[in-house]
Amino acid sequence: MTDEEALQQRKVREEAARREEAAREAAQQADAQEAARKEAARREAAREDEAARQEAAGQEAARQEAARQEAARQEAAKQEAAKQEAAKQEAAKQEAAKQAAARQEAARKEAERQEAARLEAAAREAAARRQQQIRAHNEGICVSGYVWREARPADKVCVTPAVRARTLAENQAAASTRSPTGGPYGPNTCKQGYVWREAFPNDVVCVVASSRQQAADDNARAAQRVVPLPP
Repeated sequence: MTDEEALQQRKVREEAARREEAAREAAQQADAQEAARKEAARREAAREDEAARQEAAGQEAARQEAARQEAARQEAAKQEAAKQEAAKQEAAKQEAAKQAAARQEAARKEAERQEAARLEAAAREAAARRQQQIRAHNEGICVSGYVWREARPADKVCVTPAVRARTLAENQAAASTRSPTGGPYGPNTCKQGYVWREAFPNDVVCVVASSRQQAADDNARAAQRVVPLPP
């Protein structure tokens, strides 16, 4: 082989080596670029993932905040409703107490009115009884168990019914107990065994002595047997 051929071959080998080195450098550069692109893509994907995560976290935080606010609103509404219910119940209780007090006051006033009416009626009744008692006393009305003797129409001495009956019988028999022939007292002279009754002044009906004594006793007790004046 000549020197020229050897040089030529060496040049060919060097060219091939240069090209191979250039190809290797180009491949390395391409690999580096690909790696850089992938790294950039990875970082972009990571950034996007982070952004998505932050977005999701923000949305979750917003959802939780909205839920918290809703829960707070509901709690406030529940407390407000409870406060209004308590106020309504308190108002109802106060109204019931007011109505009960009004009923008690009305009942008290009605009781007072009825008591006043009762006292007034009792006073009127007592006054009427008093007036009736006064009239009865003034008219000489007898207490229970006694009647007017009526030895004469104006005789209001109170005696027992038996004495009244005997007095009436004595009046009816007056002519038969007088002396038919007169005597020291003229036509009023009594028969033997009879005396003037003297139930009232000038009462000259002739009766037995016990009847005269009865008339005297009744006259003495007359005031005790009349309806008394009220105190």
